[in-house]
Amino acid sequence: MHVSLDAGSADAYALLKVEGRSSGRNQFRAALENIGQLAALRSSTVDSSLAINSSFILYPENYTEVYRAAALLKESGVDTMRLKRDISGARLLNPDQAAEVVDLIAAIRADLVDDDFHLVEVHQMSLPPDLTRHFSACRITRLVAAVGSDGHMYPCNYHPRPGGASYGSALAGQFGAVWEGDTRARLSRRLPAICPPVCDPFKNRSNALLETAAGVAATDGTERLLEYVNALVEAGAYAPDRSGRSEVVPDGRA
Repeated sequence: MHVSLDAGSADAYALLKVEGRSSGRNQFRAALENIGQLAALRSSTVDSSLAINSSFILYPENYTEVYRAAALLKESGVDTMRLKRDISGARLLNPDQAAEVVDLIAAIRADLVDDDFHLVEVHQMSLPPDLTRHFSACRITRLVAAVGSDGHMYPCNYHPRPGGASYGSALAGQFGAVWEGDTRARLSRRLPAICPPVCDPFKNRSNALLETAAGVAATDGTERLLEYVNALVEAGAYAPDRSGRSEVVPDGRA
């Protein structure tokens, strides 16, 4: 489960999500309460493997609240907080703001990060922004999708918006029917041509990996590809954890 919060206070949430309307304050409190209830249900469920993650997009309007948001999310039971820049590139932090965020991130890591709460910098704030798309085939969308607040299923988190590329409603019919439907098949053939001109590091890395895997499968066959993957896993080259991350072990074996 991935929840977009983007705020450390009810006022900031209302400003960013519902143009400052008072209803946004109640929505912020409800979001945290719902996360807490979900975490409690997970704790009471035997052998639950549910991961609860939340994202925080850093804007000039909310970046000072990132530490408070991390504390609230940890208290609510979130496993991983994921930090991002504005994917459009239109609302990036200026150098002074970015430097302040680097200090706040260091404080989060020092005070809050532990075995039960992780912090992932999807976009490294200490580095210049790199939002350029580096692939010509978006294979990751064959494995994941994004369900927007309107209940429609989209290729990824870049599309849930008015007029975005929708596969269809995941609420009006069966999820599987939408996933396997003609609309998704047709739109998939047009990716990434119909996408925004920018992309994030995760999709760049994922598609680079899947491009390599496709090449191995084409030359050596899928059985050999599976052998390679299993060999990497058995060698400990990748260490998946409950947060859903898979990190390369830093001894060079990968």
